[in-house]
Amino acid sequence: MQDMQLPAEVVETDHHLETAAEKASDDLAKHRWHWTLDESNPNRVTPNAYARAVGRHHDTIANVARGYAEWLRGGSPAGGLGDAIERAKHSTERQELIEAVAVAHDVTFSTARRNHPDDVRRVRDAVEEAEERKPEITPDEKREVARRTATNIAKSRQIERESREHLRERKSALAVMVEGELTKARYGLIGALNYARDIDRDTFPTEFLDQIQRSLGDIDALVKLVRSAIGGAADIDWDAELEKLEVS
Repeated sequence: MQDMQLPAEVVETDHHLETAAEKASDDLAKHRWHWTLDESNPNRVTPNAYARAVGRHHDTIANVARGYAEWLRGGSPAGGLGDAIERAKHSTERQELIEAVAVAHDVTFSTARRNHPDDVRRVRDAVEEAEERKPEITPDEKREVARRTATNIAKSRQIERESREHLRERKSALAVMVEGELTKARYGLIGALNYARDIDRDTFPTEFLDQIQRSLGDIDALVKLVRSAIGGAADIDWDAELEKLEVS
């Protein structure tokens, strides 16, 4: 396959089809809203009834309709209609958590939910800890905790990225860091092996064994990623792969 330039008409057709697909999606959202939540339509039905009629799940119809209604009110201006529909899938409290992460990373709501799930989880944990410390905490105070936590996480990630970029320029130091981390992992696995030898599978709780197996699966995946990195793989989104492991 040659790396050649596409004809202008191919590029034009791609743009035309993409625009048509986006308009069709917008029109569908408007249609679902009009026939469920549009109060100016006397013949509107409930999202449940609409969903049954068109053979779709209730949540799908309700989320699109609510998202379109929010978009009409001027909600989610940064991400447009798609962002408004994505917001409608979540509770108000979860929306605020994701929004805090979105602002901290300067991305849309949808991008924050899709690309930064670990950050959202850490912000949620911080808010829950604040609630435990202060049961009478106000909604504004919780939003401030979420904002501050998300900002600190984003700054920490930026520092980590800059540190890695600086380290890449120092080849010998980078090799020492990799070997040091592998040595710690090796000693950790040796310790795990020493404990695992004492497990009696006949009496050991199944749920604990399942959790250990899941952890070993994550370790296997990490080893493959490290081998790929050392082998020079260039087509891997490392941050996305690590996010998967953090979520699992």
